[in-house]
Amino acid sequence: MSSKVRVRLKPIDGTGDFQDLREGEGLAWRDSALELSVPSRDFASDFAGRVTIFADDFDEPDGTDLHGKRPDIGDGRWEVTLGDATIRDNILDTSGAFRKAAFVAVPPMLNELSHVLLLTIEAETSQAAMHTPGWAGVSLYTGEVERIFVGDPNGPGISWGLHPAGWQAQNACPQLAGETIVTLRYDYRTGLTELFEGDTTTGEALASEWIAPGLVFDRLRIANGSQLDAAIDAGLGSGVVESVPKVDVRSDIAIRSLRLDVLNSGN
Repeated sequence: MSSKVRVRLKPIDGTGDFQDLREGEGLAWRDSALELSVPSRDFASDFAGRVTIFADDFDEPDGTDLHGKRPDIGDGRWEVTLGDATIRDNILDTSGAFRKAAFVAVPPMLNELSHVLLLTIEAETSQAAMHTPGWAGVSLYTGEVERIFVGDPNGPGISWGLHPAGWQAQNACPQLAGETIVTLRYDYRTGLTELFEGDTTTGEALASEWIAPGLVFDRLRIANGSQLDAAIDAGLGSGVVESVPKVDVRSDIAIRSLRLDVLNSGN
């Protein structure tokens, strides 16, 4: 018996003849009848395997204000909501012990077919102090709700943290020296979220979290702060906030590039 797939089709109203459809063939509805489409096409080839929906490499001249700047790929503009942020030496650097935060809109493209999101962050750690006793990093938002945080979790070590939100980030990664690139992988179908070293998601994950499936992100935030700032941002009760050490120590943001990619089900 042949292993080739065969399908027999007939219009639902009972008119017309049956059409046999073999593997690799396609049908079209023309003039109230089914006809073989020529040439047939591979269904999967109609979809790009990887689509970059947002990217910014901060290569503007020194002193460029982040507020109002368009990213390299993406329709939104950066909106600085706390402090100020400028670009120097191709780095978005927020040196100083002041809070900074900036948002940018990203297209919400995740669904059952395009179900994997990749967030790649290239951070400068050799010249600017992104890893200091405070925290600094990148968050994915749905509306006003922070869903995932990736960055320097509170503490002086050269480590990375992953958490559904920025409060008490878990799973700190091993020390990664120099200009460091990490990639977050979120699966819309399962909620599995993993963090990898480098700009690919091959090899063993540095950290992983089971976060809610079916999330669609529409904003990206870069920010820094102290542990107390994170508790306040998370909207925790006054009792919890009061128990957090009120040490006003903040990391700097030192990012060379950001990129968001979406993969379809074949990748």
